[in-house]
Amino acid sequence: MKNLFLYLSILFVIASCSQGDQSTNTKTDHPTEQEWIFHNNSSLSWNDHPVIISRDKFQLLEENPNFKFIDEKRKDIPFQLDDLDGDGQWDEAFLLLNSDPKSKRIISAVFVDKPIVANFKQRANVHFGKKKAPYQEINSAPRRKASDEIKASDLFQMEGPAWENEHVAFRNYYDQRNGIDIFGKQTNLMVLDSVGIEGTNYHELADWGMDILKVGNSLGAGAIALKKDGKIYRIDQSDVSEYKLIADGPLRAILQLSFDNFKIGERSYFIKHQISIWGGTQFYQSSVTIDGIQGDEELVTGIVNLHSSNLHEETINKYVILATHDMQAENKAMLGMGLLIPKAIFIGQEEAPKDGNGVVSTYMAMMKIENKKPVTFFFYSGWENQDKGFKDMEYFLNVMKRDVR
Repeated sequence: MKNLFLYLSILFVIASCSQGDQSTNTKTDHPTEQEWIFHNNSSLSWNDHPVIISRDKFQLLEENPNFKFIDEKRKDIPFQLDDLDGDGQWDEAFLLLNSDPKSKRIISAVFVDKPIVANFKQRANVHFGKKKAPYQEINSAPRRKASDEIKASDLFQMEGPAWENEHVAFRNYYDQRNGIDIFGKQTNLMVLDSVGIEGTNYHELADWGMDILKVGNSLGAGAIALKKDGKIYRIDQSDVSEYKLIADGPLRAILQLSFDNFKIGERSYFIKHQISIWGGTQFYQSSVTIDGIQGDEELVTGIVNLHSSNLHEETINKYVILATHDMQAENKAMLGMGLLIPKAIFIGQEEAPKDGNGVVSTYMAMMKIENKKPVTFFFYSGWENQDKGFKDMEYFLNVMKRDVR
């Protein structure tokens, strides 16, 4: 597991790749290479520590757009280049590094004459496919509305987009529910491309795993809502609600769910929910940005509690942990679910009613949100079929704590 706090220092101050103890950027004696030094000043090892280098930190791109990354031993390092704004030009280089405590890593970009064909192992994946053969993949699509004759379950392979890494997988119900579900995995392979195709049933345990969560009308595994005047409004229907694929591996996968003209009374909001997952984690990351916030709203996320009667709350360093651990997987196995939220934005938690209209059966977390400023939090899943250690709640909590120590 990487140190999540160190990653966040990159994420929130991404103007350069030299924040804090992360890296410095230097020229080498080789005219066709550029070097970065990454310092691990913590007492913990880096395992799959995410590193982002923005395009403007590359000094030789105008001379040569083709390059690869190598380490201190001149061995190739897997990487990907992500076009985040969709203008046809990559914006960030993304890598995963390992490091001993109190040490440094030196990586270099080696510029070459011809494009490099890299064949890196797939460690993260987004899949949104049509339900009928040949299961055509979808890069963008409008969300299904309650009034639509054809439902998401009839149109899409897993009722909506899904995302995974080697350890965990999730999906979004791409209709008015906008819930998030968990697929438990028993394999390190990327499997979502074939889950939910004709002749298969992801509600039954297969070699790869299964759908392990009952969501109902809860927020499931980290779906979002808004709170205003004491009332919870699920982010669901809007005039225009769309999915967009941002990046699709091999190391990181990113998708975006947007809601234009989402209404609460006379107010209108434009909401972007960007979901990211990368190799080696037990979580996915949510980044929510809302245009239209007036100051009396709170962002809400949550954990379904249909099969849980106790919520664990703990503060460690600059983060709040909210977690459940019960026999709450659909195969009657132990399942830990957790939210990791920056303490600075955490307002508090409350429990939704067990039934009624709106959001139910959810441990809800309330967060501060400002107009047009992203709010970032993380949702964890630990299923005992994936790792027997997850039978124990302390084991699950320690996985979450390792990421912020």
